[in-house]
Amino acid sequence: MKSRLFSMLIIAFGCLLSCNKSDDYDGGIMPVTASDEVASFFNEHLPARSDQQVGLTFGDETEFFVVNCEDEFKELVCADAELPEIDFEKYTLIVGRVVNGLPNLIYKNQKIYIEDNIVTFRVTFEEITTGIFPTCIAYYNFWGLYDKLPEGNIEFDVNKIPVKAK
Repeated sequence: MKSRLFSMLIIAFGCLLSCNKSDDYDGGIMPVTASDEVASFFNEHLPARSDQQVGLTFGDETEFFVVNCEDEFKELVCADAELPEIDFEKYTLIVGRVVNGLPNLIYKNQKIYIEDNIVTFRVTFEEITTGIFPTCIAYYNFWGLYDKLPEGNIEFDVNKIPVKAK
């Protein structure tokens, strides 16, 4: 009986450890699953990585936009495109671009952190630190739909985790 209980405890402990191995679990708030219409719009007008400008209003610097209403969304889109329907009473849209001097980043995730009434949006990339890369400007685009965020300033953070090429 004791050995069976001990075995069950070992299995439970192992499951706990394996569940916590994820680099993605750190208490941050992940984006909600967007409708197919919203996802299709961004797939078309904001590719994850591009070496050129896209159908949204971005400059040549790293930028983030917090969109809380349809008018702000319309201002952001420079293409003559039909906007998807987003319920801005329920959701906040964050759209951004990271500009990097080398094409060596791999998108990992994006999250919202709320601590002591400070809201921080963090986008995380893996940064390949070995190998040879052409010198060029690379644009890394992203978007996320979140449950309505509190009014006020949102701090932005770009996190680059160094990794070696495989």
